[in-house]
Amino acid sequence: MPLNAFFLNTAVQMALACIYFGSIAAFNAFLGVAVISLGSACCIPVALSFFRGREEIKAAPFYKGKIGYVCNM
Repeated sequence: MPLNAFFLNTAVQMALACIYFGSIAAFNAFLGVAVISLGSACCIPVALSFFRGREEIKAAPFYKGKIGYVCNM
């Protein structure tokens, strides 16, 4: 287990907990931005692959042909 990453994650979580004590609205807004960021971080690579015709993954073992387009949608 990478201890540096664990300690950094713990420090960030403690800082976020302090925001909750200051203002519940600010904490909810911060979490909303985090959820949107995580969603877009997952959607952007899939969208780029979809709109480029999935050319980068045609030789990959997990390429599913036309079914892959449906899965991406």
